[in-house]
Amino acid sequence: MPRTLLGCLLALLLWPAQGWGAVAFNNHNAAARQASPTSPKTVSTYSVTAGTNLGLVVRISFLYTDSGTAPSATGVTWNGVAMTSVGSFTRTASGHYSELFILANPATGTNDLVISWTPGSTVSSLWYDATSYTGVHQSTPARAGTFNSDGSNIGNPATIAFPVTTVSGDMTTTLTNPRSNGVSSTDKTARSTLVDVLYFYSDDAVSSSSSTTHTWTYTSLSAGVGQITGFSIRQTDAAAGRRGALLRR
Repeated sequence: MPRTLLGCLLALLLWPAQGWGAVAFNNHNAAARQASPTSPKTVSTYSVTAGTNLGLVVRISFLYTDSGTAPSATGVTWNGVAMTSVGSFTRTASGHYSELFILANPATGTNDLVISWTPGSTVSSLWYDATSYTGVHQSTPARAGTFNSDGSNIGNPATIAFPVTTVSGDMTTTLTNPRSNGVSSTDKTARSTLVDVLYFYSDDAVSSSSSTTHTWTYTSLSAGVGQITGFSIRQTDAAAGRRGALLRR
């Protein structure tokens, strides 16, 4: 076997996933809840740590009057720069609204996070958190077509296997904000684990295939509503192409 081919094969076997420049965790800002919030809500304690090809994910969720009119997020900014909505999910019967946002190349350090919305019916609570990552695609940080949501009714106790379409080397992230008496665990890396009126839990995982399933376990679900949203954070093109470049040598 030619030495160059042998070297490439050894590199493929020994180089860990992070060595390919996959999306990686950078910093997490713990979840918080605002009771009876008014728009806009400014958070001045969140930060992004310095890194290469940064991306910032913000997760928000509202609880509003059952069967009322859902609030509508009109914008989220970081250091005055508008973030992009990846997708939202509303379950009117239980008064839930969740939305996920992303921003490439966010300003580092501590900056203002500002959440704005149109109220709709009475909003009793707003939950939010933020996580930054490295190795994120700088022009299209959310992989297109990967947003998913689940608000189906299931039994108690409950386990929900929530799939996210992805690509090896991406990072998938999910949020669950259920009407629940207890979220016991996720099989991925937990980020927020806030218990304040309701549960606001988030997680993430580096992808190794074309789909990543996040399994959430609940001790009890009121009305069986899990309220999960998630998507795939896209890695840089350079990271995705590095494996192919080695194989072509």
